[in-house]
Amino acid sequence: MVQPGKSNRRIAVVLPPAENFTPSAADAVSIFVRDTCFYSPYRSGITVYGQDTPRTRLFREVRFQGLSPRWSLFRSAQSRYIQSFLRELTSPLPQLLEVHNDVETFAKIARRFPNIPNIFYLHQDPALIPLLSTPKLRWAFINKASAIVCSSDYVRRRFITGLEAARTDHVHVVYHGAEVQQAGPKERLILYVGRVVPEKGLLELAHAMQLLLPHHPQWRLLVVGSSPTKPTPQQKSYLQAIHVNLKKLGRQAIWLDTQPHDKLQQLYARSSVAVVPSIAPEPVGRTAIEALAAGAALVSSGHGSLYEILGNSGVVVDPVTPQGLALAIQGLIEDPNTLYGVQRDCMERSTHFAAMRCQNQIDQLRRSLMNHR
Repeated sequence: MVQPGKSNRRIAVVLPPAENFTPSAADAVSIFVRDTCFYSPYRSGITVYGQDTPRTRLFREVRFQGLSPRWSLFRSAQSRYIQSFLRELTSPLPQLLEVHNDVETFAKIARRFPNIPNIFYLHQDPALIPLLSTPKLRWAFINKASAIVCSSDYVRRRFITGLEAARTDHVHVVYHGAEVQQAGPKERLILYVGRVVPEKGLLELAHAMQLLLPHHPQWRLLVVGSSPTKPTPQQKSYLQAIHVNLKKLGRQAIWLDTQPHDKLQQLYARSSVAVVPSIAPEPVGRTAIEALAAGAALVSSGHGSLYEILGNSGVVVDPVTPQGLALAIQGLIEDPNTLYGVQRDCMERSTHFAAMRCQNQIDQLRRSLMNHR
């Protein structure tokens, strides 16, 4: 087997234009890209391309090439981003092209290099992507890719809906992997990690904690919230409502802004309970996977990919209401045996999403495409 860092295979990985490939602000896509490059036996031949970023802020373990699109009155920002990638792509050309989540970028690169195999990674519901939102558009797209990797079975099912007559055997599911952590001492912490938007259910969780935590003064809620950079008036109003409700909990509520990924892993490891109360379907569910891998008792809505991530572990609350969340969490924090049993089940379930298992699936696909180009 090829050892990590000892490969002469060349792979170009292209990020979406707005992606921040930095540890301090990495989202699910950046973490997935970092992991599937760093742990790969093809690591020495992989270059990640994305928006230009100071090198001191980048993931240092992965070779990165910043793109600086040239301003043009006659080209869109998207076209300028693609052109900047093409300028940086020097000879010899890569043996595999990988594009994440950006259909227009993928389509233009695939058209430019028809003889190089490619992978398109789909990390969100295709119905929310204008160029994939209908069966007709997906039909036109599906055979442009040598392989399509979906972040969950939910995303795959959404992608192939209406394509019953199309070839879909090259549409795969590879979950985001996480490092399974050693079981350690837990604190009386209930953890929420995620964006501060209505579809994530944080306001319902804040109301639930007002019903529950005053009766359990030793327990605390820890929120790691990622707020929009340029919030709309509606988003500002929602964020204010969150802070007003958390303030009512006094010292039993702790707010942290976006944290580096390694810090988040430490918080998961310390937390007894993790809550992913998403109201809208989750296409990836990385926060749920991280919670399982840290042995936290996961309380979740089960919407979208969350149901398949949970399996027979954790606690499902559906519909998501303050009363339902409060009862689910109460059943855990008032019964140590139940809490421990759910934590054990979650840890066992996490092996299904072990980082190396997911990595091997990606590398097998890479190997197959490069060997049969």
